[in-house]
Amino acid sequence: MAHPSFREFWLVAALFLGACSGDDVDGTWCGKDVEVEQDCVGDDAHFVTLAQSGDSVSGTWCEAFGKDDCADIEEASFDGEVLRLEGFGFDGSALELTLDGDQLSGNFHGCSTCDGEPCMCELPVTLHRL
Repeated sequence: MAHPSFREFWLVAALFLGACSGDDVDGTWCGKDVEVEQDCVGDDAHFVTLAQSGDSVSGTWCEAFGKDDCADIEEASFDGEVLRLEGFGFDGSALELTLDGDQLSGNFHGCSTCDGEPCMCELPVTLHRL
């Protein structure tokens, strides 16, 4: 019986570890760097629950943990690096967040009404994995 070479062993090990590295967005996230869900409260806490299947992502985005003011995330995608949400929250809005370890960060691009006139806004967003 032939045994794998030292090099083949490490190649397989590296591939296995890469597959288990956690490059997904499954789980709960908070706009504040806290340890537990219950601490994800206050203004702009952004409590987010994501479920990933392949490159498709769904979930909910709430103002804070335990709040009823939540929006469903229905059309999102994750390519292993960037989470993209289109038409989220407002018409014409988009959110692109880049995964870096246990942090997602990027900008919310949206349109709204300011003093009766349409306006565009761009807000920085950072989420921390709980």
